[in-house]
Amino acid sequence: MEITFSSSFFTTQNYLCPRLFTVSFVGGIQFVGLLAPQLARILAGSKFYQHVLMSSVIGSIIVVLSDLLGRTLFLPLEVPAGVFTAAIGAPFFMYLLFKKRQTV
Repeated sequence: MEITFSSSFFTTQNYLCPRLFTVSFVGGIQFVGLLAPQLARILAGSKFYQHVLMSSVIGSIIVVLSDLLGRTLFLPLEVPAGVFTAAIGAPFFMYLLFKKRQTV
């Protein structure tokens, strides 16, 4: 009796498991991945190397500042950094949405 598995099952498991563990420990900081490249494009222009470098710098600054605010603003409590990244990211994307509508 031979047991076979499809390779797509193992590829999916290898792809999803590290991300699931990372999100469960760190929390959902999803707006950084959306916010940092948009800000980098505004600040650095469209050159690829500068864009990638600025995205990583801006993303790390956003996460560090969000974590710092979450730990110090409400001192007896610790607020997750994802709350502050969402508080920054959502209004920024609303601004981008309305800015695009006015220029079109």
